[in-house]
Formats: sequence, structure tokens, C-alpha cells
Amino acid sequence: LDDDGREVTRQCFHVPFTILDTNECTLPTGHPMKHRCQAPSMCVNTIGSYECVCPQLGENSINVGMTADDTFWKELEASDRSPWEVSFASNSKSTCQGLPSTHGCCPESGISTEGQKCRSNFQCPTDPCLSS
Repeated sequence: LDDDGREVTRQCFHVPFTILDTNECTLPTGHPMKHRCQAPSMCVNTIGSYECVCPQLGENSINVGMTADDTFWKELEASDRSPWEVSFASNSKSTCQGLPSTHGCCPESGISTEGQKCRSNFQCPTDPCLSS
């Protein structure tokens, strides 16, 4: 019964649908949802968003347009990283200082204002000895 004493009948409907993920890493330049990762960081697609990841020296485990899963992030966290990569101690140089990616640091949505700003400010440190 509702507040006026009338009998209320409820019905539930199951409406099947699928939400397709947009791969922000492979969108063309100029697209409003295109990733904001700065080189040399690489874009890695996630379900519903994307993350920026610093490349590892001597390894090519990151493919453009790949979609990361939990295993990918666990392996990334467990991998040895360059001393230069973890040397950024100042937030003025990069967001997510000392981290190899924006995963777990930037807001989950890469297309939100905060998510875009965090990812676009993320920088991979470079070894000055290798740059010259």
C-alpha cells in the first residue's frame, strides 16, 4: 500500500545491454577523449578509462592500445624500475612522483577534468646521462 492506502504493484524488467569501452589510447589526435599521456610515458587502456605508464628499460611489455588487467598492474608494481624513475620527489615536476604510472594515483576517470589534469602532468623521469 502507498501513503494513500492504494495497492501498488511492482514489476521488474530485465533489459540486456552492453557498454562498449572506448580505447582512449588509439583515438585520433583532436578527439576530445584522446589520452593525455606525455612522451616517453605510454598510454595503457583500462575498462572505462586509461593510465599513463613509464616504459621499462630493455623491455617492451607495453603495447599501444593494450587493455591492462589486474595481473598487468601487479607485474608492473613488482618489476625493477630505473633509479631515475623513482627519483622525482617534487610534485611540481610530476604528479604521482616516485611511481611508474598514474594507476592508483590519478582519479579513476581519465576524461574527468581532474583525471585529465593529473595524467597530463605525469612525467617519466629521464636519465640525463642517457639523454646526451
